[in-house]
Amino acid sequence: MLNDEAKEEFDGMTIDASSYDSVVLGLVPSMFCYEHLNVAFRLVKGGCPLIALHRGRYFATGPDELSLGPGAFAAALEYSAGAEAEVVGKPTRSFFELAAQQLGCAVEECYMVGDDVKDDIIESLKQAGLKGTTNEQSPASARSLNFSFLYRWLSRCAGAVLVHTGKYREGDEALLPTLPEQLCTDAADVEAAVEIILEHEAAQR
Repeated sequence: MLNDEAKEEFDGMTIDASSYDSVVLGLVPSMFCYEHLNVAFRLVKGGCPLIALHRGRYFATGPDELSLGPGAFAAALEYSAGAEAEVVGKPTRSFFELAAQQLGCAVEECYMVGDDVKDDIIESLKQAGLKGTTNEQSPASARSLNFSFLYRWLSRCAGAVLVHTGKYREGDEALLPTLPEQLCTDAADVEAAVEIILEHEAAQR
């Protein structure tokens, strides 16, 4: 269940209904209907692995509009088929390891920049264990996120920046945990986020 661009990754492979051996779930709204989901359900129920590119809860389809992401459909298939999806994209550790390998650095040297406070920022830091200053958020916001649990993960990561673009909604920055040593803050856009990261890196030298 992939869009045409994503299917290009499978060039050279013969893929038809008689040869399905797994279900790969991406973001392709035109296939999120009963007919296609039921085919996927039957395959997973029959033993095929369910592979999700990510568990995004929603994505931006306009300046003031959000739409359901693939996470909702992955959860539906998991529930009905009694299976657990293998997530291969963000925010998994393996996703960051692959990116770090291509960049020639360690995962712990990476920063996450994203517009989803939960999946891009909190979950990426938590699951990837991404090292690194602090922003001045209130302790209350940290407590509301079970801060003591999060800190055990975040203490080995470079940090993350939430950008005010895409699916960002006003007030999301209040969910960012306060960290004593790592960079975890917000910025207007990617350019501003890069400036913050460069300043942070310079301060560490």
